[in-house]
Amino acid sequence: MYALRIQNKLFLTLLVTSIIAVAILVVLMHWSVGRGMVDYINKREADKLQPMISEIATRYGQYDNWQWLQTKPAVLRQIMFENLLLRRHDDQCEHDDDECRDHIRTDVSSQMLHSSRRRPDIAIVDVEGNTIVALNVRAKQRTKLAIERQGQTIAWVSIPQREKISEGFELLFLEQQRKAFWIMSLIVIALAGIIAFPLARHFVRPIEQLTDGANHLTQGKYTLHLPINRNDELGQLARDFNELATTLDQNESSRKRWLADISHELRTPLAILSGEIEAMIDGVRPISKQGIESMQEEVAHLSKLVNDLYELTKADIGGLSYRKAEIDLAELVRTKLTAYQPIFNEHKLSVSFDNTLPVNMWADNTRINQLLDNLLTNAYRYTNDGGQIKLSIQQDKHTIILLVEDSAPGVPDEALDQLFDYLYRTEQSRNRENGGSGLGLAICKRIVDGHGGTMTAEHSALGGVAIRVQFSV
Repeated sequence: MYALRIQNKLFLTLLVTSIIAVAILVVLMHWSVGRGMVDYINKREADKLQPMISEIATRYGQYDNWQWLQTKPAVLRQIMFENLLLRRHDDQCEHDDDECRDHIRTDVSSQMLHSSRRRPDIAIVDVEGNTIVALNVRAKQRTKLAIERQGQTIAWVSIPQREKISEGFELLFLEQQRKAFWIMSLIVIALAGIIAFPLARHFVRPIEQLTDGANHLTQGKYTLHLPINRNDELGQLARDFNELATTLDQNESSRKRWLADISHELRTPLAILSGEIEAMIDGVRPISKQGIESMQEEVAHLSKLVNDLYELTKADIGGLSYRKAEIDLAELVRTKLTAYQPIFNEHKLSVSFDNTLPVNMWADNTRINQLLDNLLTNAYRYTNDGGQIKLSIQQDKHTIILLVEDSAPGVPDEALDQLFDYLYRTEQSRNRENGGSGLGLAICKRIVDGHGGTMTAEHSALGGVAIRVQFSV
């Protein structure tokens, strides 16, 4: 089965919609013109009767009754004749002769008063609804015009009310208008078709570009960028697509760098172990306690790296479990500092934490302890002996901020945003020789994210790095 392209569907939709709209508009315009013509004719005939109505009102004032008209219907014909509403032979056309027919067709001033037999159709009715005089009353649809005397209605003139136009030059005019409307509608529809095709192309072109771009993404080509030359929703979609392509490209680069870093981190201790074992097997190095302890250190380092990778992987896939309860963050910090005091003393580090008030928060006690372990380990490992470490907690109604600062060495500006990346180390002092796996801060970041907080790195006033952890209360 042949499937229409979206461009053809859009073109047909616009064209059909235009045809329907134009057809409805033509019908409404034709009805409006016809209705307006009928109203105009009715009003015109009513206006032509006003002199007759004025004369009837004047004569009524002379007699103060309707006897003069009720007993002599010919008076009404005389009044109509005097006001050019009736000719002498109009009421005498008893036979349908051509001369009479031609005369009546040309007498446009009396169309409302003549029926198909061309006799005047008019009646005078008093205020109580009684007929005073009537001439050939036949039409069912009628309208009444008031006869007023000194501001009061004394009677009504009842004449036919035209509901449609069936003859005369008005009918010819309407036929001409109908033809003109349909010709104009055909022209408008043709113009709509001419405009609809490029318009459909204009809307479909970005969709085709997005389709091609999506095909490139499925093939792993993330460097493609779509042109952005629109300010509508399709332009925004193109911008979002480009951002997606950039993100995928960055993720692909991160994945490759991650694999390379993991390979390097695992290869180093394995190479050392392999070298020492081969040396012992070949007799180059005797089997001794010192050699075994060296190999044990490499195994321990390898085990720690694998454990950190496992923890980080669990955090990434949501495997870290959180059992939250109300804890005192300040008390946890004091407990950790007491436990790490021997290590601080060994490196001659000065540690300060002056918060004595409780800082209660809703968190997982085990994960917060893990967070503090990693932060303190990172601080003492990458601080020169004799340096300083400062911890502080700031609290308000909405947030709790834990700040861990250390002294020199610091890191470059461009390295601050990368400290939480996998296996990232700066080129200077924060390197593998200090025993870290490069995953501690990355794990911290995942723990903080799991608590709905944020974690950033900045330069410390002590000369090193300040890690700012912010939790929402």
